Amino acid sequence: MTLPVPVAGFGGGKKERRSRDGKMRVTHCLILFSLIFLLQGCATTRYEPLGEARSEEIEQINDNTFRVEYRVSPFTSQDALDEFLLRRCANVTLQQGYEYFTMTEKFIILSYHRSTSVTLKMFKGQKPAGGSLYYDAKEELGSLNKNHP
Repeated sequence: MTLPVPVAGFGGGKKERRSRDGKMRVTHCLILFSLIFLLQGCATTRYEPLGEARSEEIEQINDNTFRVEYRVSPFTSQDALDEFLLRRCANVTLQQGYEYFTMTEKFIILSYHRSTSVTLKMFKGQKPAGGSLYYDAKEELGSLNKNHP
């Protein structure tokens, strides 16, 4: 008496293959969730103080004008990047002995990191006319620090 021999793809191996496919799906899901969890950890979630800025991120153009750049990981939102840049500009303004500032010539750069660069123009004395185009450095820094210490 001869016993039937299962042929690959027919009959006998289906149960084993289903079990192996299910284990592979679970493994793939675990790997995917692990990667997502790790990548979230790469996102910049805190502001780097002015003292930690690299020299190429702050360049003086003249007495009251600087080019200021802020860099974050590619996983950080543009809103967070804009807030960090605003805080950096307020810090530079106060450090240089000025009270008010405006930002012009904004450049957004996407590569291995994300960065935004602006031309920062600073003023002393009375706030320049122009409404929302000019920021009070102390007020901005106070409100930003209150929202995100």
